[in-house]
This record gives sequence, structure tokens and C-alpha cells, in this order.
Amino acid sequence: WDTQIGKQLRMMDETDGSSEIMHQRIFSTEIGIRPAEPCSVSVAATHQLLTNLFEYVSVVVLSDPRYRRATKAQINEQDIQILERCNQLNIHALTEIVGYTVSGYQLDRISPLLRNLYELGNLWSDHILEQARAYIMCFLYIFVTVTWGWPLISAIGSASGAGDSIAYFLRFLDACIYFWLPQICITIIRICQGRNLRHRMVGRTVVIGDIPWVSQCADAFLSKCFAVSYSIAGLNVLSGNPTDHFVHRHTHRVVRGTLAIFGRPDGRLSALSTSEGSVCLSVNQASSIQSYGGTCESITIGHNPFALNLAKTSIFLKRNRPLFLCERLLLETDANEEKLNRENEFSDDETVASQNYRGFAGICRNLFSCFSTSSDVPMSGSIHHMMDCSVSLRIHKRRSSHALVGAYLDQDNQRSPNSPGNTESDDHDFDEGDDSYSVDQIVSDAIRDRKSSDRLHILFKTFDEDRDGIISESELVNGLTTLDSRLTEAEAKAMFRGADKSNSGLVDYNEFVSFFKIMGYDQQVKIPPSNRDSRGLIQIEASRERYFGETLRKYNAGKDKVKDMDFVLAQSQHLVQELYETRVASMQRFVAMCVLFHHISKRVERFFAKISFGWWAYRMDRTHSIVRIATTASPVSGSDVRQRIERLRLWKKVLHSVHVIEIAYLAYRKRKKGKK
Repeated sequence: WDTQIGKQLRMMDETDGSSEIMHQRIFSTEIGIRPAEPCSVSVAATHQLLTNLFEYVSVVVLSDPRYRRATKAQINEQDIQILERCNQLNIHALTEIVGYTVSGYQLDRISPLLRNLYELGNLWSDHILEQARAYIMCFLYIFVTVTWGWPLISAIGSASGAGDSIAYFLRFLDACIYFWLPQICITIIRICQGRNLRHRMVGRTVVIGDIPWVSQCADAFLSKCFAVSYSIAGLNVLSGNPTDHFVHRHTHRVVRGTLAIFGRPDGRLSALSTSEGSVCLSVNQASSIQSYGGTCESITIGHNPFALNLAKTSIFLKRNRPLFLCERLLLETDANEEKLNRENEFSDDETVASQNYRGFAGICRNLFSCFSTSSDVPMSGSIHHMMDCSVSLRIHKRRSSHALVGAYLDQDNQRSPNSPGNTESDDHDFDEGDDSYSVDQIVSDAIRDRKSSDRLHILFKTFDEDRDGIISESELVNGLTTLDSRLTEAEAKAMFRGADKSNSGLVDYNEFVSFFKIMGYDQQVKIPPSNRDSRGLIQIEASRERYFGETLRKYNAGKDKVKDMDFVLAQSQHLVQELYETRVASMQRFVAMCVLFHHISKRVERFFAKISFGWWAYRMDRTHSIVRIATTASPVSGSDVRQRIERLRLWKKVLHSVHVIEIAYLAYRKRKKGKK
């Protein structure tokens, strides 16, 4: 916005009195001009703007069958409804993370999550400031002892009356104190603050591990926050993707005292369980590198409330969304197992009666919890606030990423009647040998594919009216309009051109099968009807389901052709689960990291202002604009951009004039030939 290129873009076509091109090239996040803002609010606002644009483009594509065929869109209306629900609930989640309302007012009570971020920020700022504090302690000790003329050990020996006999030995001890004084002061500071004594006594390094956009933006934010800090409280920042190159690039740099923070995807979702497992593996590998019994100080931020053993601490974000269908199925499985265990454990009538009373009381507590506010326990929002009261559990299981993968594999294996389910996969590691495919499963999959091919073969014969084995344009248009009465003739002809890959004017059997599979003919899931306005555009409203997939489950409840429809429906939500991770959950982790890093840098900034009574104070917000101007200089001058834009404007006018003259000439020749 404030660069020469941005100014020239805003001036495009102003001479013609048109501003359409400007609106096509520039999108405003409505956060105002922020020249001193170090890529935090602007990044979050841009990310949210792109999410809204994605939803709008998806609605436009899904509203027109031609766009859907051209883009081969995999998303559907239910996915956009779920994404919009998560997008709206994201506002409440961000409010709890930053501690301010949408109007900019501070919350009356600090949330447990924000309190945990502040406590972690205080700990890491103490790590960064220990050298400055040790420097002050060394300064005071040297100036006091040298000015006074009595070092510590010599003064103690003289006061005890044994100074003359062992004077040289006492001076030797004082020399040792002067030599190791920085290490002694740092050790005293760590003991008083209760911090790890095995960390290296050097400058700190922060390693950020998350998906690319989160790790890179958080890296830039933290680096700019410490861009003008004093060298004694400086910071080195590294970043990487823990599911990709983090282990190869950064684990060999891990030393005692390295501060590592990792963002964990929500592994409770079936599409993200393996991604969280990869992140946890990277955390464990980095935390396993030890020297003299010490290692890095690793922190994890995520939604899955399961703490890693090798991590120092874990910060859990509240879910703030309904359950997905895979979570619901896992919850129902746990409820059934709990019910079977109760029936097997309690046999006599009195015990059964008391257990039923406790079960009824648990259901009532779960019902009332849906209308009560969140408790002060940090974990309550992640585990017990289910937004769905229809299933009651006495004990909610906390599963690691490895256990979640095993649980979903067990559910997938139970789809086959001959494959036994492993009910202990939640608590024990599953055997990789049990993950092999059986002959019955392969045969059933082959039969399902053969049935789909048979249905397409029957449909091909129905379309082929003259029985010549090739479908012409008229045959395909008639068949498509008969199959779907909503299709117009022009749309059916456009579909024929899409099916005719060889441009021969005819469609053979292979092209027919390929085209109908792309169009989703063999789709097993029945989707609710669309809600369209007078223009034909799909109207998307946020999902109001108790859990995501409830409506689809009702629409497909009576389908007997597809076995285990619940698992098919859960797999159909993998795309929207990945969208939730990339558009909503990752944004919450980024904002949490920004809150943590800002608290750390602000505490370091205030430290120097306090100890120097304002003489050594600096403002990190005023220095970011200087850094930003120095790092975003345009390699092309404004005059070059202006000249190029002027040339392109004239070039467009010339081409438009030539086109108008050409059309007029062709129309003139046509009228002249008609008269002859």
C-alpha cells in the first residue's frame, strides 16, 4: 500500500475514469495503515481475508456446473458450511487467546490459556535476561570489592583471624571467583528463579516448528521484536516444518538450553492424526539429544490435550467447534466399551442400580454442562465441552497421536466382518504386522469396483441408441438431459466437449467411464439438496449441527447398498478437516505464538528501562518501521513502473481499437456480399 508499485496500481485507469481494475487487484483487510506493525495483525487479517475469498470462490464454482467441471472441484456445500461455522467460532477462540474483545476492550478475567502463555513468556524472558542480570551482578561485585580493597574470601579470612597465615591461598580463591564470576552469578540466578541449571551459559536460540506459513511468519515476528535489543539480550531465531525438513536442518543444532516451540495439528481428526504423529516424532527427536544430562527446552501448542513426555510443557488450545464425525464415532465406540465394561463388572442388582444412578447423574451433569460457562480449568474447554450432549462418558480418554492412528485403523478394520478389532489400541502400540490387507478385503474391494463398472456399462448401453459402441453428441445430450432434467442443452453439449478428449466428435467407452467418474457418478454419499437464490447462486449458511456430519448421517441412514456408511461419511470429511487445519487451527496457533513472543520482548524491553531509569530504554514498535523500509525497498523505481503502466494502457487502447475496426470491417463485407 505504501510502496511505489502500490501507488501506481491505485492510479491505473484513473485517466479513463474507471476504477474497476483497481478493485480487482487490491483487497483491503480493513485494519488501517500499520507501518510499524511487525507482521502479526496484518498477517492474521490477510489470512482471514483469503479464507473469505476461498469460500466465495467455492460458492461461485459450485453454483455453476460448467465451473465445477472445468475446475474438477472436490469441495461440496457441506464442507463450506462446516468451514464457515469454524470460521465464525474462530472469533471467540481468538478473543480468549489475546485477552481482548472484538471491540478492543480487555476481558474482565484472564483466560487460563492466556495465563499459561504469560507464565511461559516470563520463563523464557528470564532465560534471555540472565546474561544481563549476571553482568550487573559482576559489575557490582568487582566495583565494590576493588574499591573497598577487600575481596570476599580475603575479607572473610581477615575477619576470622587467619588471614596472615593463609593469605596466598585466600587470594588464590578470590582470583578463582573473579575468573568464574559470570558463571557463578548465572548459577545463583538460576537457583533463585528455579530454572534449569544444565542449560548452556550463552545467547539463546529459539527454534519454531510448524507448517510453513506459521513458522515463517512467527520467525519474522520474533526476529523483528528483538531487532534493536541490546546484544547482551539478543536472540537467534530459526524455523522449519516438523513434518518435512525440520529434523534434517535443525536437530543437529540443538544444544542444552535451546528454546523450541512446536505447533501440533489436531490429531483427533482422522485426516490429521498422521501429521500430528510426525510433529511429535520431530519433538521427541529434538528433545532426545542430550549433553551432560541436559537437552533443549521444548514447548508444544495444539488442540489435542495429550502432553508429550519429552516436552517440558504443553499449551492446549480450546477446540471451540463441534465434533467431526470421526470424533463422534470414536466417542460412541468409547461409550459402548464403557457400557460393556460396566455390565461385565457389576452383576448383582444393588450394584447395577447404584451404577445406573451414577450413569443417570453423569448424563444430567453432561446436559447441564452444555448450558454452563467454561470452568477455570485450562483443560475443560478441550475435553469436556463437547457441544453435543447426546453421548455421556464417565472418563474421557486422552489419546496420543500414535494411539489415535491405531484407533482409526481399528475402526477401519472393523468394516470387514472377518478382521478382528483390536480394542486395546488406545492404550498400547499397535502392531504394524496387523495392518496388512486380507484376501477377503481385496476381493470385496474388487467386487465393489466391478459393480461400479457394471453400472457404467449399463448406462453406456442406454445412451448408445444405435448400438454401434460409440456415443455421438446427440446421444450424449439426450441421455444427460434424461438423466438430469435440470441440465440445459447447452450445458449438455459443453459436457460432451469435456468428455470428448480426442476431439473426434465421438465418445468411446473409456472416455465415457472416465468422464462419469470425474463427474462423481459412482459417489456413494447422498448429499442434501442445495439452497439457491433467484440468481442461481448457492446460499451458504454456517452449519448448525450438533456435530459435523449429523445431516449427512440422517440422509444416508437407510442406504443398505454401502456397508458401514458412517466410515464412508467420515472419510468424506477429510478435505474439510484439512481446510480447518490450514485456515482456522493454524491461525489460532500463530496468534498464540505472537502473544507469547510479544510478552517476551515487552518484558525484555521494560527490564532495560527500569534498571537505567529510562536512559537505556528503547521502543521496539518505533524501530520496526525502520527495519521494514530497509527490507522492502522496491527493485524497480516508481518512474519505471509509471512508464510501463502508461505503455500498457496505450497498448490496450490500440488493441481495442483494432478489434472494433476488424469487427466493423467484417460486418461490412458480410452485408456487401448479402446485397450481391
